[in-house]
Amino acid sequence: MTHVTIFRFEVYDAHTDCMVKSRRWGIREAVEQIAHGVVIESSATEVPRSALMSDIPGLSEIGFDPSQLRPATFQRMVKM
Repeated sequence: MTHVTIFRFEVYDAHTDCMVKSRRWGIREAVEQIAHGVVIESSATEVPRSALMSDIPGLSEIGFDPSQLRPATFQRMVKM
């Protein structure tokens, strides 16, 4: 099973004129190119690629929580 590293990220909210934490997780490329977000490096988590099935390639569903994955797909924190 292929695993990918996903991150929490922040995006600009025009309504509040502030950076806010997204309700999605994503791979670095999708965060930077699609969401135009800023990766939160300390949130790096390894998950099966299949966990990122959503309407936006490379990003999770809204409200995704990698800690809720079944034990067979146990997450690992990436050491920096």
